[in-house]
Amino acid sequence: MKAIPPTPNEDDPLQPPAYERSERILAVDRHPRLLESLDLLASARGIPLDTAETPDEARALLADTDYGLALVEMQGGDETSLGLMEWLREHHGAVDVIALTADPTCKAPIEALRRGASEFIRKPYAPEALLATLENTLERRRLHRQNEQIRHRLKRSERLYRFIVENSPDFIYVLDAQGRFTFASRSTEKLLGIGPEALVGEHFQRVVLAEDREVAEFRFNERRTGHRATHNLELRLCAQPGGARNPVRTVDLTAMGIYADTDSDQPGQYLGTYGIARDVTERKQAESIVHYQAHHDLLTGLPNRALLKDRLGQALAQARRDNSEVAVLFLDLDRFKVVNDSLGHSVGDELLQRVAHRLRGCLREGDTLARLGGDEFTLLLPAIPDRRAAERVAEKCIGALEAPFLVHDHRLFLGVSIGIAVYPEHGETQEVLIKHADVAMYHVKDEHKGHYSFFDAAMSNRIDRHLNIETGLRQALDNQEFRVVYQPQVDVETGAITAMEALIRWQHPEAGEISPGEFIPVAEQTGLIIPIGDWLLHTACEEMLRWPGAEHLRLAVNLSPLQLNQRDFVQRVGEICGNTGFPLSRLDLEITENLLMRDVDSVVEKLRTLSRLGVTVAIDDFGTGYSSLSYLQRLPIHTLKIDQSFIQAIREGQDEGTLVETIIAMAQGLDLRVVAEGVETERQLNYLRRLKCGYMQGYYFSRPINGRDAVNLLGSWPREREATGY
Repeated sequence: MKAIPPTPNEDDPLQPPAYERSERILAVDRHPRLLESLDLLASARGIPLDTAETPDEARALLADTDYGLALVEMQGGDETSLGLMEWLREHHGAVDVIALTADPTCKAPIEALRRGASEFIRKPYAPEALLATLENTLERRRLHRQNEQIRHRLKRSERLYRFIVENSPDFIYVLDAQGRFTFASRSTEKLLGIGPEALVGEHFQRVVLAEDREVAEFRFNERRTGHRATHNLELRLCAQPGGARNPVRTVDLTAMGIYADTDSDQPGQYLGTYGIARDVTERKQAESIVHYQAHHDLLTGLPNRALLKDRLGQALAQARRDNSEVAVLFLDLDRFKVVNDSLGHSVGDELLQRVAHRLRGCLREGDTLARLGGDEFTLLLPAIPDRRAAERVAEKCIGALEAPFLVHDHRLFLGVSIGIAVYPEHGETQEVLIKHADVAMYHVKDEHKGHYSFFDAAMSNRIDRHLNIETGLRQALDNQEFRVVYQPQVDVETGAITAMEALIRWQHPEAGEISPGEFIPVAEQTGLIIPIGDWLLHTACEEMLRWPGAEHLRLAVNLSPLQLNQRDFVQRVGEICGNTGFPLSRLDLEITENLLMRDVDSVVEKLRTLSRLGVTVAIDDFGTGYSSLSYLQRLPIHTLKIDQSFIQAIREGQDEGTLVETIIAMAQGLDLRVVAEGVETERQLNYLRRLKCGYMQGYYFSRPINGRDAVNLLGSWPREREATGY
């Protein structure tokens, strides 16, 4: 049984057409011989034909097979045949009916046409006439079917395109030649909050922001089409530009001119513009955020290095055209690190924000303040008349930071050191100017914090020296360029040497001996102090163990804050002493007061652990830092070492020793040992002895000496020296 194809769903624009029908013919006649002759005629022309002798047989065939044409015999006023025609009209309306009748009157044909027949043929008929009628009817049906297919395809295409347009997330529009909307898709509701009917008849300028109307007018008036059409035009649209409650949307717009068809290659009359506008508001906002983050410091909101370099490049280009000057000021906060390490990053971050706010108030219009990271800021001053203009801004910045900052209930005092480089005097490129301002700033930090200085060539030599030292330090350990020297600590009461302080020296193969005061700060900055410190402790432990008769001596070693901040610091000290066999009970570790301001809890825990293992702890250079009695009481401190600057102040007839007396009295009150550093004269020794300072160290007893000389010194050292009254 051949199934009847389903009726297409007119509401579904994607439903394919289904108009193909079988063009089989059904012949219904009571005369079998007539049916046989019809079958022969149809077969000869390749026309498929089925036959039925009664209406019931015909109905049975129609239930199983699709037919395009039915030949139905009419016998006078036979209601059976007429009823079959009516039944075909009601149930198989797509089947064309041709009535076969022998009635010579008009009554039968008229009745057949009334009952649904489209043609009639009188009997007897000529075979050619019958075939011609059949073929004409089949051709008419084919043409009708073809037209229906075309109509449906057009209807379906129109529905498909309307479906696409109405459901597109993009705003699709058509303007007439005057720029008025003749069509707008439903997406206007989402884009602008108004329906398309509100736009039709309106000029496009109604929804374009005033700032963008000129460029929109220009592009629409270009009337380009094809590959020359306008693409990627960004416009800002709003349902009611200027209205406070109407959000502005940014669109990426395409505009293509519409022209009437002509027979020539030239375009016809301009009819209007067709285009698509895609909402890119969120994308533009995201791009704006990314661009801002890429060019600004997120903590302070100031321009970052990238934006500074861009603006500096523009300023230099303008200066070359105008023959003017440009200044770059490099600012570094003084004492910020102490605040940040002692009070935490939250206080430090807020402090930086407050600093940025104050510095903004020092700017001229057109100046740029940037944060490069940490506590470093850079000021760009374009088109300055002379160097004095840069000086005035630097002075304003220094003055702006003089007043204390109140952050989290802390009154904090900061200073700022400023280096200045001026184009073209100090450099003609971005990189050179920034570098030279940085060099000048470090010169101020070293020489006179809280001031400003212009760059000069001598400063650059110092930086080159710094870089050479850094490069050399990275090779010095591998090349065995370091050596250890020792300076004795003497018991004032007995005159005996009780300890040796291990100090490091660097013999550079080309530059000769480099002072520790020069290379230690570089090692601290680069982190190389950690492996250097490990080497010093390991080497000193090994050497001292080989000294004869030195079993009673203690070994004093200076610690860098970086070393103590290492998580495995305690473990490393234990491993070095364990590997060398040096007793932890003979080790003195010396720390500076400033170290106590950094993560005190962690420092206390590590030092207590070492103290439980037998290590003693001394505060070196006491009196020059920021320690307090509360810190001294919390820490497992055993010794205070008075800084040599206080010892050197003890002179004949002067009273600079008052502070020394105070420190010794305080140490005695806390039951701490006291070691005076830098003792060089007999007067200093006697003064300290009267104050009952327990131990001394300095050139009066011995300069720092190598291991062999230290062994000789220990062997010849008298228990009491008559010259000093021991």
